[in-house]
Amino acid sequence: MNNDGNHFYEFEDFRLDAGRGVLFRGETVVNITPKAVEILRLLVEKRGETVSKDEIFARVWPDSFVEEANLSHHIFKLRKALDEDDRPKLIETVPKRGYRFVGKLREPEPVVAPVQNKKALDWKIPVVAAILIAIAGAIGWFAVSRKAVDTPSAATQLGSTIAVLPFVNESGDEGIEYLAEGMTESLIGRLSGTESLRVKPYSAVARYKKPAVTPESIGAELNVEFVLNGRMTKRGESVRLFLSLIDVASGYQTWGKQYERDVGTLATLQGEIIRDVSDYLPGKLRGSEQDNATRNSEAYVLYLKGRYQLNRKTPDGLKKAIEHFNEAVAIDSSYALAYSGIADAHNQMGLWVTLPPAETFPKAKAAAEHALSLDNKLAEARTALALAKFYYDWDFAGAESDLRQAIRDNPDYPLARESYGIVVYESNPTRFEEALAELNAASSIDPVALAPYFWRGALYYFEGKNDLAIRELQEAQNIDPNFTLGLGLKGAVYREQGNYDKYLDNWLNASPLEGVDLSDAEIKALRAAYDAKGLKGYEIAYAELLQQKMRGKYVSPLFVAMHYSMAGETDLAIEWLEKAFADRSSWLVELKVDPAWRNLHSDPRYQDLLKRIGFPE
Repeated sequence: MNNDGNHFYEFEDFRLDAGRGVLFRGETVVNITPKAVEILRLLVEKRGETVSKDEIFARVWPDSFVEEANLSHHIFKLRKALDEDDRPKLIETVPKRGYRFVGKLREPEPVVAPVQNKKALDWKIPVVAAILIAIAGAIGWFAVSRKAVDTPSAATQLGSTIAVLPFVNESGDEGIEYLAEGMTESLIGRLSGTESLRVKPYSAVARYKKPAVTPESIGAELNVEFVLNGRMTKRGESVRLFLSLIDVASGYQTWGKQYERDVGTLATLQGEIIRDVSDYLPGKLRGSEQDNATRNSEAYVLYLKGRYQLNRKTPDGLKKAIEHFNEAVAIDSSYALAYSGIADAHNQMGLWVTLPPAETFPKAKAAAEHALSLDNKLAEARTALALAKFYYDWDFAGAESDLRQAIRDNPDYPLARESYGIVVYESNPTRFEEALAELNAASSIDPVALAPYFWRGALYYFEGKNDLAIRELQEAQNIDPNFTLGLGLKGAVYREQGNYDKYLDNWLNASPLEGVDLSDAEIKALRAAYDAKGLKGYEIAYAELLQQKMRGKYVSPLFVAMHYSMAGETDLAIEWLEKAFADRSSWLVELKVDPAWRNLHSDPRYQDLLKRIGFPE
């Protein structure tokens, strides 16, 4: 059969319109990136043959250098779109060589472009049909899962899509790196307040800080229409910024401008940039977009320094971030974004066990509430408030309500999406599908963000679907081999599979997640306990070691309880859980779902604790 003439390929219940780069399942457009469609087309064209990775790179990324992890990511997303979890595989991995399409093709039947209402839209003119296919393709790309939170502005509105690449610091002065990084992130936040404009979050573009490829190649990779890139230099107190707007499809620069400002007047620069860029992009600034900014340049620079430190994600960085944000609001008490930054930093300290919960979450909640009093449409602050309510107040309903509002206010804020998925599942595991849909929605906003992979892996682990959990966590490691959070969870999954050697290897390397850094001697002692007394001996030794660590720093009682639980020491586990309850440990929210607590399920004291925390029955 010859499909190449009409560019249609049919297999299973799919139809690939290779000419237009659209994949249909029945009459529905499948939500995958153009690069994934190109990969699928190449594999289908060479069905039954092994297509090497080099050949795929040459065809799909002809003029770009792309890491192998990027190809793995696209193959993974393609397999998910083809539902390979629930049917025989259509794409086979040929170890150390490449990939092979093994599905069976059939002769396609002539069809007009799929439409939603055949009676109302009985189009006959080929040009109109082509327009419908283009619209369907756009909707398919921008739509999030139908089971995700209902946000029409995210799921149904069409508009320009743009990525703001990290501004390049060409001054040679690393001391102003915070300006380049902070201005990029701040500009992204303010452009996100433009109607009909979809802006990639900072987490999606951060990896292009030192790009080895052209802006149009990056834009194609991110599936956006426009890329805004900039170069920054600084002499004395003068900052010079060169900006250019690239049309990804043509590769042409559609707009460019040079700005020069004193550091003392930077606060007004972003508003000018937004007005200039908006002349070349459809969209109207929302009223709230102007409310959360500051006109005080000193406060603005301090805010940029705070965001720079916050993004380091280290205990020292979080402390410095709070200092800078506090200095910013001392200068401008109406600076909503700076209060939101304070909330974010305190939440991070509480979540990752830097300080006791009582010293972090209440401060996060107060700062978030103050930010919302200044701008009640600020999704970042609404999300920060929800996290404090969930992890510290155990106000599950309140956290869910706030996250719904945050998503309505900014459907493209991935932290709100992924947080909603976590909240609804951990408070009520029967909402697994709903939670998964939100994590998928977060990935559609930022395809290479690690957090959605981690949380999908966590949900599968909680559900006992350990093979799926490993797959998600491996994808995260393909993107970042040093992803400590994923390493720890991967160890827990291996424990559930009975592979205790791999459990120890992964868990011990992720020890900072428990608020401790184990020395080589301590790791050696724990391994010796395992060799001598098996898993139970190891878990008891770990619990005792954590108690010793408590003498010098804060360690959550929850982790001591968890190791005793896995050792089958029920009384000791309950005793330490009570201490965690008194401490309001953030990770008690996983008490109902984490298999680590399995040995306690039949104990009435465990059931009573669930009720006191307030889990829905």
